[in-house]
Amino acid sequence: MDMNKYAMLKAILPQKVSISVSSIKGELNVSSEEAEEMLNALKQEGSVESFSFDGRSFLVRK
Repeated sequence: MDMNKYAMLKAILPQKVSISVSSIKGELNVSSEEAEEMLNALKQEGSVESFSFDGRSFLVRK
């Protein structure tokens, strides 16, 4: 995982309501695997939580 891109993701995260692998791919121009890795890191940190109706989108914790 590119730590510079991950730092950019963490910087823009507070401006978002939700985030997904596809939105990370589009914003940071990374592969699906790298976007999933970033999303998993955010989940481990407790920065995002899963929507109950959708297993692919995650609600950003403010």
